[in-house]
Formats: sequence, C-alpha cells, structure tokens
Amino acid sequence: MMPKKKWGWVYFICLGFLSLQSQIIPPYWSSVEDLDRSYFMEKFIKRELDSLLKAAIVLDVNWGYQNQDGDIEKIKLPHRVLRPNTKLVYEAQIQAQAAYLKISADDGARLFIDGKFVAQDPYGFHLIPDGKSKATIKVEVLNNAMFGGLNNIRIFDQKQYQTIVGLTEKSLAFRGTFPHFEGEPGKINHIKRLAFWGDSQGGWDTFYQIAARIQEEKPDLYIGLGDLVSHGIESSEWYSLHTCLRQMKAPGLLVVGNHDYDGYADELNPLNYKKYMGTDHQDPTYFSYYTDNAAFIALDPNRNFPLAIDADQYRWFLNEVSSDHWKKARWHFVLTHQPPYGQGWQGYHGEDYLADLVAKHAETTGIDFFLSGHVHDYERTTRKFGSQKTHFIVTGGGGGSLEPVANSDYPIMDVIHKKHHFVLLDLGENEARLVVKDLSGQIIDEYKFEK
Repeated sequence: MMPKKKWGWVYFICLGFLSLQSQIIPPYWSSVEDLDRSYFMEKFIKRELDSLLKAAIVLDVNWGYQNQDGDIEKIKLPHRVLRPNTKLVYEAQIQAQAAYLKISADDGARLFIDGKFVAQDPYGFHLIPDGKSKATIKVEVLNNAMFGGLNNIRIFDQKQYQTIVGLTEKSLAFRGTFPHFEGEPGKINHIKRLAFWGDSQGGWDTFYQIAARIQEEKPDLYIGLGDLVSHGIESSEWYSLHTCLRQMKAPGLLVVGNHDYDGYADELNPLNYKKYMGTDHQDPTYFSYYTDNAAFIALDPNRNFPLAIDADQYRWFLNEVSSDHWKKARWHFVLTHQPPYGQGWQGYHGEDYLADLVAKHAETTGIDFFLSGHVHDYERTTRKFGSQKTHFIVTGGGGGSLEPVANSDYPIMDVIHKKHHFVLLDLGENEARLVVKDLSGQIIDEYKFEK
C-alpha cells in the first residue's frame, strides 16, 4: 500500500488491433491514489449489486430441458451437463407481466418469448412485456465450456431494475481514472522477458495480487490469455480489470476468451472487449504482433459457434506465417484462449481443431510455443512435429476459481499444478527459460527450452 500523500505513477499500455498487424497504444498515466480509491469503491458497489441480485425472485423450477434424444425432461436449476460446443435448450411457462429478467448461463444465452427473440439491454437484462396470459419462454444456452447449462433466471420489478442501473452507472462514473486511448502506435524492439496469465475472470482480489507480482518481475511485454472478465457484457468488470492491469508498467497483448463474449450470443461480437480494450475501431478479434526476436499470432475460435477457426481467420493465419516478420523472428508464438491439449479439467482433452492446426503447421512454420488458458490451472507439455519441438503451456490460474483435483485420463501433460499463478519466460538466442510463480512468489515450475 502506498503511504498517504505520496504519489507514484503507473501506466498501462493496451493493444489496438489491425487485421494484419497489431499495435501497442502509448501509456495512459494515472495516480496510485486514484487507482486504489477506484478499486475499493468498485468493491463496495459490487457488494451492493450482489445483495440486490440475491434478493430477486429466482425462476428455478418447472423447467424443461431438451436432452440429446430431443425429448423434454423436467429439471430444476441450476442445471449443468457434459455437452461442450452445443446449443442447450430450456423451456418454461411464466406469467407474462412486465418485468426484467437476468439470465445466468454458461456461456452465452438467447431468450425467446412465445417464439419471438428478446434482446438484452446494455445492462444485461431482458424486458418481458405486460400480459394477462401465460407465456412460453425459451432459453438457448451456447455452451462453449465442457460442463455448462442454465444456472438461473432472476426476475426484477421496475424499482429493482432502476436501482441496479443506477449503481451500475455509478460504477461506470469513474471515467476520470479509466484509460482514454489516443495517440500514435508504439512498438517494442526486443523482448527479453514475457509475463503471461489467463482467466483472471472476475477474481479481482487474486488478480490484483498477480498483477503486482508481475510488475515486480519487470517484463518487457505481458499477455492475458482470455477470459479476462467473467461476464463480458457487464462494463463494471472491465473497469475492475483495468484497475488491476494499471499496476503493470509494460505494454500488453490481451486475447479474447469465451467469457469475454458472455452476453453477446446474438451476434458473437464482444462489444465491451472491443470498447474497453481500445479496439472498437477494428473488427477482428484475432491479431499479430512482431518484434525483432519474437512473433505472436493470436487466434479467436470464440467468434464462431460451435468453436472453430473460421475460413477467413485461417487464411489470415496462413498469410501471417508466410510473412517476412514471422520468418525473421527467432521465437514464434501462437496464442489462443482454448488449448489444443489440456488434462486438468475432468472430461476435457483440449480442442481438436487447434491440435490439428498445430500438427499441420508446426514444423513448416516453426511454432515454438502455444500459449492458452481456459482450464483453471497450470499445465505444460512438449510435442515433436517432425524436426520441430512445440511447447504447450496452459495458464488458467489468473483469478477465477481453480479446477477440482481430478484430471482427465488423457492427454498426459508433463506438469499440472492447480494453483493461482503467473508465468515468466526469458528469451535468449538459443534457449528460453520458464519460471512459474504462485501468489506468494514461490516457484512452482521452472524449465529450460533449447532452440
């Protein structure tokens, strides 16, 4: 904690994307006192919002779920099933009186009332019209997770809704301490140390500590590997994210994850990610970034449902790995939120479409590292594709709740640790040294990769 009346300065550099080349935005300066005041006020407002949410009526009974055979089975919420990359359909009968619904689901959700689509408002609510007869509501949950489904639906009256909107607006009123993205693009010439994490995902107390630890390590570049927030449509979460990030005096690359898309199931367009990451003037959520010794390509399968690297993105990827920037770099990185391989989430084995992409292109393009999150732990393994060794690192311990003890039976990863953590990677000419640290700063893994 900074002493009273003593001012320090921190800055945060955020990524602006171009379809073929990304850019780093110059520093935004903010005082530590403003940063701390914003952080604790955000926590206070969040407690107030949480208490209002808990006081609402929960529609958790008399639900029907369409199972894999197409039959409707009676369930009670919360409901979670093992059906990854699947649209899960729920139905119920309710009295169609004027009210506001708030849906909690893994991951995105779409609402239909008597067959008519009802969009969300900017605060994540669905307005149901006034009526005297019962109506059928249908919820389509776009489940990108391994286990997913409909958690609950809360119903609010006009007064409750207005109170929540007022608190949300109060939370967003801290624009004086929020970065304003302007200026000419900057560039890093050479990277000696990377720091990266994934899945900060609403665990702000934990991620606040991790961000401080990362700053102590003085990286040249940091990378956030998706699920930066827990519910992408809620603007207050992006403010909390920035509060944590502004501790780090380095430029950053921020990859989008499935939870950063939450609330945007209608068009799969993560508007708040683009808005608050300073990329609203660019469309692609995939990007590249180059220095003289390192090349980074970030892919986004979450822009498709089911998850996939779509044709346009794949063509862009092939163009990037054929570029002089990529070929001249000493170290080559591919970044995604979801991993090609993962063992720490029982029943999950990674994403086959990503594993196939690496198997097809690792040797010819020289992919050295594949960095990802999604599974809330730390995992590492190395695979050989012809003459090319590719190292896979899963770092999903940035703040979200950790995975249970049980692991999947395959693929067998070399190392698994179920702790909150961050990763450091020092790049030399012919070797890269990895160190993984937990919240206390203790080393939980270290390794040397030879080129």
